[in-house]
Amino acid sequence: MTDHLVLDTLTVSIKDGVIDLQINRPEKLNAINPQLVADMHRALAGFAYRGDARVMVLSGAGRAFCAGYDVGGGKKGDIREDWIASERFAGVYAALEAAPVLKIARVQGFAMGAGLILSTMCELRYATPDATFGVPELDLGIPFSMSGVHRLARYIGITRTADMVINCRRMDAQEAKQAGLVTDVFPAQEIEAEVEKIAARAARRPALLLLETQIALREAGEELAPASRNDLAAMFLARQDGECAAVGAAYAQRFRRADASQG
Repeated sequence: MTDHLVLDTLTVSIKDGVIDLQINRPEKLNAINPQLVADMHRALAGFAYRGDARVMVLSGAGRAFCAGYDVGGGKKGDIREDWIASERFAGVYAALEAAPVLKIARVQGFAMGAGLILSTMCELRYATPDATFGVPELDLGIPFSMSGVHRLARYIGITRTADMVINCRRMDAQEAKQAGLVTDVFPAQEIEAEVEKIAARAARRPALLLLETQIALREAGEELAPASRNDLAAMFLARQDGECAAVGAAYAQRFRRADASQG
């Protein structure tokens, strides 16, 4: 049984009951792609269900926690291939949420879209002052799917969720803490050590108490805002809608112009 694993898109290790799972695509701001989905499934199966596992710390290498889904990460297949890929994507989120370990997110830089949802899969979320939370999906011409609206509303309420999703407004770390999205904010040079201490303290608690608390928190979240059972269909509709496509193309064009001006 290995205590350390290096995969294409992430690294994972365990010590004293604490799993350290780090997304390792820093050149892409740790954006999620199909390979990361596959690697995450493998890491969860190999580590989260070990008898000695108690806590998991989820982080991202480099400047960002996770910038969302890598929309430029590959070509579109046919409708069946796209649907299967989306189901796998949804499946790894469900597997992470159900994993029988206390999950802690350590967030720096961007936590956007799917990356923001990823952080909400964790019971505790700690951030650096430069952390930025946002939902750019409507600017991209796609819906905020994966039950993102429901999950975000659990923590910050309907009004703030509407503002972030409809207006694509970003939230900094301090505002996120005040809103209830972030547990606490630590200086960049201190956050790793602080989260290590929090994780180690939690790992020393009886496993039964951690599991019971985790289940109770999940049930409380479901009661506050039940997750959508299948909202992936909206994503496929958006891909076929001309108005949505035009919005996405305009957004991409703005970035191409910005890149050209910096070149």
